[in-house]
Amino acid sequence: MKTLEGRVTSRPNGGVQKVRCRRKIFGKEAQRIFCEHLAATCNVKWSAEAAGVTVRCVYARLTFDAAFCEAWCRAIGLGYLRLEAELLEHASQPVEFDGDLQVPVKFDKDLALFLLREHRKGLVRIETEGRPTRRSACWDEVEAWFIKHLRALRNRLDSARARAAEEASAGGAI
Repeated sequence: MKTLEGRVTSRPNGGVQKVRCRRKIFGKEAQRIFCEHLAATCNVKWSAEAAGVTVRCVYARLTFDAAFCEAWCRAIGLGYLRLEAELLEHASQPVEFDGDLQVPVKFDKDLALFLLREHRKGLVRIETEGRPTRRSACWDEVEAWFIKHLRALRNRLDSARARAAEEASAGGAI
């Protein structure tokens, strides 16, 4: 017989039951591994595979976890710094020769420059757009909100009382 890992909780009828704990696939350790690989490769797919999660899981986590979003941005920034340093190193090295034959260097400068340009455009967009700031409501707005909702509650109560009175009078007339 297969046993479930989980915890014991009480049931509404007074009994107890064992329930499964939700698996924490993309926990803190997996997030750390993901961000390390992202900083080293700037590749989300490879980093997700290294952390043992799917790309979909990673992007879903970005939508609700502010700490992970911040770690993601830091990792991408480090990755692009690494790419920029590699590009500068490649640009400052002399071309290597092996006798009369030139040894090809496996480095796509055009792609690297394109990625750096796009990354910088994204940084400018993030800095200028930013996140919307929270604003505090003034007392008049708060008061208006409460009055609106209290009136709606009063209307529901009045209509419920009227229905109950109609049902009582209709029931007594028979």
